[in-house]
Amino acid sequence: MNWLTVKNPVRNGIICILVGVCVVLAALVVPQLILKVKTNEYHAVFANATGLTQDDPVNVAGVPSGVVTSLAVSGNSVEVTFRLDDGVTLGEDSRADIKISTLLGRRSLDITPNGSRSLPGGSTIPIENTSVPFTLDDLGRGAQTTSENLDLQQLRNILTVVSDNSPDDPELIRRSLEGIDALSGVVNDNDDALRSLLTGAQQTTTTLIEQRDTLETLLGNADLVMSTIADRRDVLTALVQDLNQLSTTIAQFLGDNQALVDSVLGDIHEVTGVLSENEQSLTTLLDNFAPSVRYVTNATGNGNWLDLNSPSTLIPDNWLCVVGLVQGCR
Repeated sequence: MNWLTVKNPVRNGIICILVGVCVVLAALVVPQLILKVKTNEYHAVFANATGLTQDDPVNVAGVPSGVVTSLAVSGNSVEVTFRLDDGVTLGEDSRADIKISTLLGRRSLDITPNGSRSLPGGSTIPIENTSVPFTLDDLGRGAQTTSENLDLQQLRNILTVVSDNSPDDPELIRRSLEGIDALSGVVNDNDDALRSLLTGAQQTTTTLIEQRDTLETLLGNADLVMSTIADRRDVLTALVQDLNQLSTTIAQFLGDNQALVDSVLGDIHEVTGVLSENEQSLTTLLDNFAPSVRYVTNATGNGNWLDLNSPSTLIPDNWLCVVGLVQGCR
């Protein structure tokens, strides 16, 4: 017989209790230690938890890679703490989404890694990069808000008008639906053109908004011009009438003196022909006329007398040189 159980049962009981406590502690602590050693902790901020609980799975790019460790309310949001297997890296722009993973409504945390730079352990994914699933509660609240803001009497009036104006012929209704379907097909086929048109319209409106001050000034000036024209309406009317009368008079004059006008135009044409034929002579005359005018101006421009240059003797010096009467000639 075992001496531990026979001779000292109290001590044996204490030992068994201690062993049991150690086993329980080991079962609880060791997995946590292994989890902390082999995983990295991250955080994500959500608008609400929507059924997510501790120990729910965490998937990275669709692959099970971790577990949710805790949830804590932080102001108007919920901070979810989760741990990922060592070796799983996230980018700085990673997203976190709460998804419904089973038909019974169990949630999971899905992480989509994005970004060129790595997200260090302990980092938090901001609420701008998180989302929660749309639930029936959200649908009910939205329907309640819509029904509260709905004008039921106006809705009844609309339905009455539709009913009164709906055709009784089913064939007509069918053709109308076919027309609507054809229209939607045309819109779908020209989707790129419509997008380009809408983009151009948006750019035009943006430009108009940016040039709003200039447009306001232009419209103000246009209003001033139109006001001035309105104030000078009588003057402008008289001016138009005078111009009309002047054009009528000129037309009448030309009509009454057509022969004279033709004769004058013919003479002018003949004169221009003569001038064209003697263009070289006219050019020579003008070239020689300018020095002559300059000589006359120099002779008469100093007073009431003439400044003339003449030889000192009646016989030129070069003749005197020939006969030897003047020395030093070259």
